[in-house]
Amino acid sequence: MLRISSFFGLLCFLFSSTVLAQPVNDNCADATALTVGQVCAPEAYTSVGSSGEPTSVAANPTCGIYQNADVWFTFTAPVSGDFRIEVTGQSNQWTLNSGTCGAFTQLTCDAIGQNYSDPSLGGETFYIRVFRFNSASGGTFNICVTEIEVPENDLCA
Repeated sequence: MLRISSFFGLLCFLFSSTVLAQPVNDNCADATALTVGQVCAPEAYTSVGSSGEPTSVAANPTCGIYQNADVWFTFTAPVSGDFRIEVTGQSNQWTLNSGTCGAFTQLTCDAIGQNYSDPSLGGETFYIRVFRFNSASGGTFNICVTEIEVPENDLCA
């Protein structure tokens, strides 16, 4: 009887630690590096089991009814400063932040793809924070960052 209960206890421990494990990019300091591609090749991620950063590391997002469950990504903008961020799946919201962990400026808080075209952004490192709308339980999503071509006649001038 002792062997069965010990074995059962071990199985429960292994299962719960696997199911409840936090994502590796749960904290800003452990942000997953994304490669900026020429085409969107979305990669699958999860925020299930994640926790929120203290506001001393990153202020709460300004959209999406944030419930303290997020994951982090980082990328370097192409030299052109022209790029697109796409996050899809399960009512996810995201923020684009400049600066470093503990000293961020939130540039965007969004739920759909967003284009950026500003030569001054070229070569800058950014952080993306992904979270599920009004949910502390997280969700699954796909993310990609691509360099875009901006037409010469994009601006009125």
